[in-house]
Amino acid sequence: MILTAGVIIALSIRLPLQQIMAAMHAITTGDYHREVQGTKAKDEVGAMARAVEVFRENAIAKQKTEEELRTSKERAEGALLELNAAQQNLIDASVSPRSAAWWPVSPTRSTTRSASA
Repeated sequence: MILTAGVIIALSIRLPLQQIMAAMHAITTGDYHREVQGTKAKDEVGAMARAVEVFRENAIAKQKTEEELRTSKERAEGALLELNAAQQNLIDASVSPRSAAWWPVSPTRSTTRSASA
């Protein structure tokens, strides 16, 4: 009778612990969709399951934050490329031959005139 009770108790602990271990393994391999079993239990095993569930939820939140950060970084890099292109267009426009026509005398001509004067 005592032996039977011991086996029943051992089995009632072993299965939930195996489920918790499986959930922990899934979390460590990046499988966050696997539900943690036993979170509704009112005993110590249930407390362990709820703790593992917190780890799973935090991992999901971290993954989401990293994805948002990656998206923001890509947008910022795109904006920086656009800004660099606009800056280069302004530089190119300021040194183009059309824009040089509004100068009354080019810097080399004024130096030449002053040297010959």
